[in-house]
Amino acid sequence: MTNEHGGNSFPEWVPPGIVAAYSEKNIKCLFDWQTDVLRLAEANDGNVVYSAPTSAGKSVVAELIALRVALTGKKVLFLLPYISMARERMHFLQRAWRRIDIQVAAFIGAQSAPSREWTAAVCTTEKANSLLNHAILDGRMEEIGLIVIDELHMVYDSSRGAVLESLCTKINIWNSRNSIAAIRIIGMSATLDNLADVGNWLRAKVIETHFRPVDLHERFCCDGQICDLKTGAVIRNVPKRFRLPDDPQCVVGLAAEGIFFRKLVLVFCSSKSDVEKVALDLAKVLDGIYRSNQVIASRVNRSALRRVQVNLKRSAGSLDSVLARTLPRGVAFHHAGLTTEERECIEDGFRSGVIMVLIATSTLSSGVNLPAGRVVIKAQIRGPAAINATTYKQMSGRSGRLGEVELGESVLAVRKNELQDVLRLIHSVPQDSNQSLRDHTKLLLECICDGIVTTMEELEEIARFTLFKSQNSVQEVLSYLKSNRFVVVEDRGNAASVSPTQLGRAALASALPPDAALFVFADLQQATRSVALDTELHMLYLVTPTNCTLWQGCDWNHLHNIFLKLLPGEKRVAKLVGANNGFIASRVRGCSISTFDRNYQLHLRFFSALALFDIINEKSIEDVANHFKISRGTLQTLQQQSATYAAMVVSFCSHLGWTYLRDLLRGFATRLAFGVRRELTELVSIEGIDASRARIFHDNNITSMVELSNCTVKKIADLLSLAVPFNSINSSDGLNEWLFGNHECDWLMRQISSKNALFALLKNIFGSKLFTHLREELCPAKEINAEDTSSHTEETSVSAEPSCAHSSNNLCEPNGDISIHENEKYKGENVSICEADDESIDLFTDSMEELAIEDREIESLPDGSCELEENSGDGEIDDLEQSLLKVSLICDDENQPPQAMESVPLFKHEFDKASVGFDCNEFPLHKENPAMSALHEKLATL
Repeated sequence: MTNEHGGNSFPEWVPPGIVAAYSEKNIKCLFDWQTDVLRLAEANDGNVVYSAPTSAGKSVVAELIALRVALTGKKVLFLLPYISMARERMHFLQRAWRRIDIQVAAFIGAQSAPSREWTAAVCTTEKANSLLNHAILDGRMEEIGLIVIDELHMVYDSSRGAVLESLCTKINIWNSRNSIAAIRIIGMSATLDNLADVGNWLRAKVIETHFRPVDLHERFCCDGQICDLKTGAVIRNVPKRFRLPDDPQCVVGLAAEGIFFRKLVLVFCSSKSDVEKVALDLAKVLDGIYRSNQVIASRVNRSALRRVQVNLKRSAGSLDSVLARTLPRGVAFHHAGLTTEERECIEDGFRSGVIMVLIATSTLSSGVNLPAGRVVIKAQIRGPAAINATTYKQMSGRSGRLGEVELGESVLAVRKNELQDVLRLIHSVPQDSNQSLRDHTKLLLECICDGIVTTMEELEEIARFTLFKSQNSVQEVLSYLKSNRFVVVEDRGNAASVSPTQLGRAALASALPPDAALFVFADLQQATRSVALDTELHMLYLVTPTNCTLWQGCDWNHLHNIFLKLLPGEKRVAKLVGANNGFIASRVRGCSISTFDRNYQLHLRFFSALALFDIINEKSIEDVANHFKISRGTLQTLQQQSATYAAMVVSFCSHLGWTYLRDLLRGFATRLAFGVRRELTELVSIEGIDASRARIFHDNNITSMVELSNCTVKKIADLLSLAVPFNSINSSDGLNEWLFGNHECDWLMRQISSKNALFALLKNIFGSKLFTHLREELCPAKEINAEDTSSHTEETSVSAEPSCAHSSNNLCEPNGDISIHENEKYKGENVSICEADDESIDLFTDSMEELAIEDREIESLPDGSCELEENSGDGEIDDLEQSLLKVSLICDDENQPPQAMESVPLFKHEFDKASVGFDCNEFPLHKENPAMSALHEKLATL
């Protein structure tokens, strides 16, 4: 197949809105190889697996294939291995596909799609596997048309590959039995060497291209010499002024040289400590260079770097001490010790070119896309971070992104005595799945619980559909599941039947592996005999996962001091779970112990629960991290993992029928995810409302959705402004901060505002009576009460057909009375719905999704000049009111009858199940939402 550049236009069936969305990303045509894959996918209804270098445009091809399936009404799933990648893909697809009215949902981390109709979903692998299990159980597999798997090489990952293999195996089995309703798989990767093996496994057409739109020069640096990776020829020496005595691999020198060449430099190191050391060393070198070379110093955007520092301090509470020393030089680092907010802020700074050098651990190579002109890889040949062919391709491929640079360069920094070992590792032969073994216990249990297999014969056939061979025979796995009461085997003459027990179904619903399910089962059984109800610490301990890696390098002497100062209630919990002073004292003395030791895990789990106990009592991450002497990023990771684990445990209890434990533990998933006390759980369930905003509302006597929906827009605006701290750089007090969604929401609301202004102008010109007639023609409604703001003397009622929600020019709601209120402060529509029904609550939730606060925008005119966009009312605060317009569609308290809220609706909070996608209702394929439909139709008319 040809790998030449191509100026191929998008296929004719691609809607103009989608073409425009790609054009905004500077993707205006397709390469030849992309066109070839699209043609193959159109001519063939089977699976397709393809491999292409990083930045070659793999995602575009998969998205277009998925779009064509979605346009037929079938559902599509996008699978990505990491949350950061999934969020990046979700944001683009939501922004692009909403232009053609395709709903893109998200099942990512603690974020899950609301229970309403969706056509496409972006998922992490674990969430997708859970969705698939429930689709099988509910008989909804036929509604799924296609699954896109990004980073398909992850199927070979030792820790997470089993889940991806399990998902694909179940699809293989389904397709073998349902050829008419087969689910297509589109798999892609930049580092999948054994492409043929995976293609055979998935029964897929295989395509491979080596085309890169931006050339990549691969080098290695050894003993100060930069050489060509393929030929070994010396190209040049690293200038001595850039080299440090304690930097034999010239990592700092290569990064500093990149700045001279006006390149953004991305440096990969093997550990967090190494990352910070390189950042500090580079900052010192650059400090001397800036003093001696004003030309280079002038490239440092100091004011923009100060803004980055302010944003980092605001997001984390304080600025990291290392970043405080490196950022003024245009250098930053990126690893798991930083919070998600800090990492995103640094990523944005690097994308914009403000941060010129970013030093990161190798995990960033498989995360979000960052532009780099030069990539420096500090080679490691030992330990868990040892370089191999896959990681090398991922890291080197980060250089030379299309539209960012004209040429990419990767430099592998190696020690002289390790050169041959490094070259051998990066050219290592890929793993042979036929010779590898994998534990398939969880896969077999899922197939039994899903009903995919019901007999021993069918159980034996599963091996035909897996990629790896099983570590144990089917009989051994079945014996384990049977002895631990996950399944029941019944002998029925010639064939033995296999069926799940209640424990097996609970393990499936909670997505717990069998061994973890047994641990949780024993843990909860022990707790039922003695639970401390005078403190939430014991219940929090039950939903805290055991993750010793988060506490690596912890200060046991400091933890011992914390243990000695526990309150009486906390000491009782410690005694109940088995934590004691003697074991901690032995750790202080330095006694060696295995990380798999039960006591070791128990005590670290207890300290994790103590840290999380502070989090759910609304102490800041910074304060808690300082108290326990762990990094903010580590604590945030623990918080996120615990939120997911809590939902799993609650689901496990629910399916076992342990309602009393379920009720005790329910709600912790939400509280852990947001770091709030119990009284804020209802408020934070509204998208766009975080812990600080919820606390502001609660402290001002707004404690529920009902009370919030009864507030005026002005009051909500005032309270939200209190949740944003003032700073001198951004004097708008947060009025340019988006609570949820993106700027298209603001554009839609501005269109509504423009139509409202037009109606006001018409009324002033033609008078109220003629205006009412015009309004009826443009927007029929059940009841329109128009008041003349100048005289306030005329009022006209006009009847309309009930189908006004479907009118082409509709700006009204399908139910309720519409009052048009106009004054100097606020011109818009307030719809009073006298009953807070389910549709109203759904509409309120959706209004909060598009809740946005933005300053006036400056738009460029065709002639190149700039004009301040006109806003109604009083500037920024009116922008808030227009953006909050739909909140007032629920209840305008100026017109709210006293009896309106006598019938308080039940608010069923489903975060515990929704946060991990384990509940059957998480696959909402048929649910209707009239309020949402009406709202979407209304916005479509704009």
